[in-house]
Amino acid sequence: MGFQMPQDALGAVIYIRVVDECFQAKCSLLIAKTKVAPLKKVTIARLELSAAVLLAQLVQRTRSALELSHVPTYLWVDSSVALTWIRGHPSRWKDYVSNRVTLIHDTVPSAKWRHVPGMDNAADLASRGLSPQDLKKADLWWRGPPWLELPSTNWPNQLPILPPDVSLEERTAAVHSVSAATEIWDLVERYETLNKLLRVTARLFQAIRRFKRADQADSSVVLLSEDVERARIFWIRATQRAYFETELKILEQGKPRPQSNSLLKLSPFLDSSGIMRLGGRLKHSQLEWSAKHPVLLPRTSALTQRVIDDVHRRTLHGGVRLSLSTLRQEYWVIGGRAPIRSFILQCVVCARQRGETAKQMMGQLPSLRTKPSRPFLHPGVDYAGPFVLKTWRHRAAKTYKA
Repeated sequence: MGFQMPQDALGAVIYIRVVDECFQAKCSLLIAKTKVAPLKKVTIARLELSAAVLLAQLVQRTRSALELSHVPTYLWVDSSVALTWIRGHPSRWKDYVSNRVTLIHDTVPSAKWRHVPGMDNAADLASRGLSPQDLKKADLWWRGPPWLELPSTNWPNQLPILPPDVSLEERTAAVHSVSAATEIWDLVERYETLNKLLRVTARLFQAIRRFKRADQADSSVVLLSEDVERARIFWIRATQRAYFETELKILEQGKPRPQSNSLLKLSPFLDSSGIMRLGGRLKHSQLEWSAKHPVLLPRTSALTQRVIDDVHRRTLHGGVRLSLSTLRQEYWVIGGRAPIRSFILQCVVCARQRGETAKQMMGQLPSLRTKPSRPFLHPGVDYAGPFVLKTWRHRAAKTYKA
C-alpha cells in the first residue's frame, strides 16, 4: 500500500498479497482512491501527511468490509518527512501535524509504516493521472512493485536521512531553568497538624542536646515554648532554603534586586534569625511586628499546608476571608487566596457543612382534588397526625403538636 501526490491531487492504493500452498506470493490491486488537494495552499510535507490520512482511512474501511482485521498490514509512503511524523509521538509536533498523526494512530494502530522509493510507488500513477492506453500496460498499477511478491526480508526497509534544513514542525518545549532545590526532612510529611510536627521536632532537638550533653544543668523533660519556637524557626528556614534559594542568596549577598523576580517585588528582608519576611508599608502602624512583616512561605510546600490547616482549625473552620486574615498575622503565603480556598474545598468538615439536604419535589395532585364536584362527594381521612408530644414525662408537662 502506498501513496504519492503532487500539489493538485492525493492518491492511495491498496494491494492484497496472497501466498499459495507452494509459498508463492501473488499481489493484485484491491482498491484505490484519489482526492483533490485542498484549495488552501499548504506545504508539500503537509499534503503528503494528508494523503497518509486518506490511506489510513481507506485501509480501515477495507479491513472492516473484508473482515481482515487479523491480517498484518504494511503501509508504504515515499515521503521521509511524513514517515518521520507518523513514527513520532503526536505530542512532538505542532497542532496541524499532531492532529493528523493522532488520527492515523487511532485508525490503524497495528499497521507498520515503511518507506518506499518513489519509482516503486504505484499511487504516483493515480495522483498524476494516466491515459487509458498507458494504464492498461502499467504493471506497477495492477500488480504493485515486483518486490511485493518476494519474501518480506527483501522488502525495502530503510529511512532516508533527512537534510538538516528540513523543518519537522516540532512543538516548542517550554524550558524553565530551575536550580536544584535543597531536600527537606521528610518528617514534615509524617504529621498532619502543625502542632504535632513542632512538638515532635522540639522533642528530637531536646534529645540531641542531651546526647551531646549540652544541657547538663537542665534535666527537665517538660517541653518549653522556647523549644517549640526553635522548631518552628527550623522548619521555616528549611522550607525557604528549598523554595527561595535564589532570593535568599541575593539578600544575603546584598546584590541589587532584579525586576523580573516577582518575589523580590515584595521588598523582602532577613531578620535576626535568617528568616525572609515581607517588607510592606506598615512600618509605622500599631500592629504587632509579626503582622507588619509576616514570614514568606511558598504556595505548595508541606509546611504551608500545615500552617493553613492550623489557622483553619483555630478559626473553627472559618471561610476564606477569615482564614486569610488570621494567617497574615504571622505568615504571607505566595498566591494569596488561591491556596487557602483550595485547602478549604478539600476540608472534609467544611464539605459536610456545605452539603444540602435533598429537596424532593411534590408530586402531582390527584384528579379528585383538581376537578370540581359536589361537597363531600369524595371524603378523605388524614392518618398522619398531628401527634401530641410532651416536653418531659413528669407532671404538668407541656404538650405541643408535631
